[in-house]
Order: sequence, then structure tokens, then C-alpha cells
Amino acid sequence: FQSQYKGLHPGQHKDVLALVGDAADAIPGVKGIGPKRALQLLQEHGSVENIVLAGIGSKLAPFKLNEAVNQHAHSVLLGKQLVTIETGLDLGPLTEDWSQGLALQSSRLDF
Repeated sequence: FQSQYKGLHPGQHKDVLALVGDAADAIPGVKGIGPKRALQLLQEHGSVENIVLAGIGSKLAPFKLNEAVNQHAHSVLLGKQLVTIETGLDLGPLTEDWSQGLALQSSRLDF
């Protein structure tokens, strides 16, 4: 990631995907924003949220970029949520012993 997007940190990968889109995960992105433009925008503004705010205030250049960001603001913010891996979930203690089931499965498959 860092070799392709110099100046960004790995945590901004989800911002890149939200802007550029990701067909494999059905993230639409913003028409007219590719990897180079996403890199430029994220270096200038830091996050998708700041880019959307700049677009609302018509502070993006060229002007047609403001229009594109405004039209896709909701889907870009949603896209960022969709590509974000949630790591703070409390799943509680494991209540069942799954080791017996795994042993049974492996014996049936002749490993």
C-alpha cells in the first residue's frame, strides 16, 4: 500500500477504497476519481470526511470535482464504513468446546 500511495499511512486504505471504489466488494467510489486523484486529495485533506466537507464548501479544484463529490457524498461515506474492519467487538467467552467437533470433522475427511 505505502509503495503505491506514498505519503499515506495504512489506515487511509479504507479512504482510498471509498474514493476509488472496489468492484469486488461493490463499493462504487466517485466517478472521475482514480488512484492518483485519491492520493492527491487524501494528502491535502487527510480523510474522506474532510474531502466531502471541502466538496460541500466548493473548495476542491477543479470545480467539477466538487460536483462529483457532492453527488456521491453519501455513497463515499457508506463505502468507507463498509470497507472498515470492526476490531472492537466484545464476543464474550467461548461457551462451547468446539475441539470435539473439529476432531470429528478431521477424522471423517481422512486427514
